[in-house]
Amino acid sequence: MAIDLYGALLNAETGGMLQSGGALKNMQISTTAPLVGSLTVTGAGGVTVVASAGLNGVMNGGLVHSPAFFKLSDPADVGKARITWSVA
Repeated sequence: MAIDLYGALLNAETGGMLQSGGALKNMQISTTAPLVGSLTVTGAGGVTVVASAGLNGVMNGGLVHSPAFFKLSDPADVGKARITWSVA
């Protein structure tokens, strides 16, 4: 069985699309410094995963169906967060 790993380093925008087809499985949110605001990932059907202010490390995000979008609440967090996921 092959597993494809995808990711996004949120280093330029405060919001955007992560993936437009399939599901984001085994999603993880990681940071290089504590978040000032929050990071929200929203998928189809309104499923939402929120990384709260102060996250400094890794958080499991579970499963989100696409289309999936991200939103940073504070521009100071640009460049601090990375989201990875697999598609099996």
